Amino acid sequence: MISLNQKLPFEKLIDNGSFADIDELAELYKSDIDFDDYNSTIMDCGIYNGKRYIIPIAYCPNILITTQEILDKYNLENTNFSFKELEIRLSDKDHSYALFGNKDETYKFFLSYVNEYVDFYNKTTEFSSDEFTESLDYIGKMIRNDNSRKEGTTWDITGNYLFRTSQLSFDGSMMSTLNSYFYIYNNNSTPVIIPNYNKKANAVSAFVQCGIALNNNSNNKEKALAFIQYVLSYDIQKLWSESSSSPSIVVRALPVNKAAFEYVIDHTSKRVYDINDDGEYEKSEEEYSDEIKTKFFNEYLDIINSISSCTLYDYLEFENTYYNSSVIGDIVNDYLNGDISKEKFIRQLTAATEIYLTE
Repeated sequence: MISLNQKLPFEKLIDNGSFADIDELAELYKSDIDFDDYNSTIMDCGIYNGKRYIIPIAYCPNILITTQEILDKYNLENTNFSFKELEIRLSDKDHSYALFGNKDETYKFFLSYVNEYVDFYNKTTEFSSDEFTESLDYIGKMIRNDNSRKEGTTWDITGNYLFRTSQLSFDGSMMSTLNSYFYIYNNNSTPVIIPNYNKKANAVSAFVQCGIALNNNSNNKEKALAFIQYVLSYDIQKLWSESSSSPSIVVRALPVNKAAFEYVIDHTSKRVYDINDDGEYEKSEEEYSDEIKTKFFNEYLDIINSISSCTLYDYLEFENTYYNSSVIGDIVNDYLNGDISKEKFIRQLTAATEIYLTE
């Protein structure tokens, strides 16, 4: 078995025939796996040329959390949020800002932006497109003017930091996202969930937080297939999504099993916040918690149901993928540090990526 949490060029390994076709094995060994039981958008990201090489186990929506007050400050819409409009508004202000309050998060954001313009499976890029050239102007400018600190930091509710990300403030699970939502709401602000950057306007994407593949040279394919069926089962996916000692979600992600996902909704909906911090849950606290949860689920589940694409790579470890670290890492650093021009950055980025895709 091979975990996606390794610094490996998975697209290249698939091309080289390193992974077994799970659908083929399921038919050969008469497996009971029914892929209709799982989130099809997430599961489909493991299919390449019609063959299922990667099995996602858990996923995260690629989202950011901000506040309505911050959006209003920059005259931005929460239903039609635009990073281009954000950069224009930031440029109009005469004060400094921090996108995430942490340089590492800003770097991941830029990498995720670049990766939007690479089709690893079809071996093409869109770095020469007008869209990438134009968007690079405002994304690059916004990041270079960002004054986030290098070290980690908590999110400043006063608005000095514009966004919360899963790395800094919530771990990708439904419960922890709700906890962040509650924190903002309880500090007299209005939480807003928005999609991270996507080249398609208003599109919502996700990333695989945990996934596995099977070595094609394995002598234990039948046993490995049984393990895959085991980790995809309702009982195991449910177990990963709960804790016997507290209402907190353990894993950093959402289960791909549809029934387990419904369980997570039910489990999370029972959360009651001890507003008075006295160890007791009063009726007024239950009512207040219900008010927050109603707002949260309306917004959060709308985001989840809008997911239209998924990437194999965990956003939390995005800078460590083979492509981002070994292929384009130095080029990106040179550009963000101002050592090379925009034109040279695009040329080097295109050349390095095309060599990687075709070698």
